[in-house]
Amino acid sequence: MMSATQQQFLQSLDHVSFSNQVSGEPLDLRVKFAAPSATGRRGSYSYGVEAPAAPRVETINALTRVMNSTSAELAVKNKIAPMPISVNIEPPVSADQAETTKAATLHQHLVSASSIAHLYTGILLVNQIVQNSGPGGGGGGGGGDLWDPTEPDEAIVALSNTASAAYRAMMGPLIGLYSIKNTTASTYNKTMKRRDIHGKFLDEFMGEYGLSAQQLDALDGVLTEYVKTTRKIPVTPEQQSTVDQVFRVNRVARVNVSSDSRCPVWVLRPQTRLVHIKVNIDTWMHAVRWAKMDSKNGLDEAVKIAMDITIVDAELNIDEFLRHKEKFEAIVQTLAGQDLYGLGKAISTTGTADGI
Repeated sequence: MMSATQQQFLQSLDHVSFSNQVSGEPLDLRVKFAAPSATGRRGSYSYGVEAPAAPRVETINALTRVMNSTSAELAVKNKIAPMPISVNIEPPVSADQAETTKAATLHQHLVSASSIAHLYTGILLVNQIVQNSGPGGGGGGGGGDLWDPTEPDEAIVALSNTASAAYRAMMGPLIGLYSIKNTTASTYNKTMKRRDIHGKFLDEFMGEYGLSAQQLDALDGVLTEYVKTTRKIPVTPEQQSTVDQVFRVNRVARVNVSSDSRCPVWVLRPQTRLVHIKVNIDTWMHAVRWAKMDSKNGLDEAVKIAMDITIVDAELNIDEFLRHKEKFEAIVQTLAGQDLYGLGKAISTTGTADGI
């Protein structure tokens, strides 16, 4: 039986509405948890204006479990595929104290909004849960479980499901909270020396983002540590497989909106870049070997690097964020025992500062 707190949480989550930034009309988002299935192992997720199916206690428990897996190491330990990591570039500092203060506030909003993205990623992910509904259901006595990244036959699917959930959250339920500015998709397929992999890898999806060499080095360090943790996942070397990952980069950018360097008009923009990569299995194995390798050995080896990269550039809609902040504070507090900013810090790492 569901507790009063769980019932209140579901009622809150069922009535979230962001403004559609394209049409200006309200965009209704009512969470519809997957109904139990007697025919399939996994459930499904949808969002629309329909009333939700009756949720089950284990659905909320699973969402709580996902929300509290705030690091790759903790997620793998809890048999959950690592949730996307957020990299927060420190806000710019200038001689203008008011501008510095505003940049710091926007940065805090970006970090907090990462918690909302984390929440909706978790909702989509949990709706791929085992549905134990009598004969034909794939679940065990407790009502089912998420795909387990520690099981060799489930690891790749577990990673794919989580990456897909993060991407679909940004392009679906979070539209309105974020205004999508640009999306690009590309295929990277090159041969290079092992020593060059990291630099070229970052250049492919961050090269034109305006980060300094110091910031790119910091980002490289974050991703290297992430690989060191995820290399424990027993990915099998199947030629047609990809290892899917998502990460976000949050920054407050100082933008000249006049497009005229002679008469600049500077504004601060709270930006998020979501990077969704599908890494060829051989490339992934090379990345794992890099993380294990003695730096003196094998760095001149030529390796083939292949991946598909989708980039989503978005800007946080501050008005919508503030309009719903109180509701999301209550939801995240119920699930994770933290406020939005606290959870956002827990699922993030911080890079070096942008300068003005």
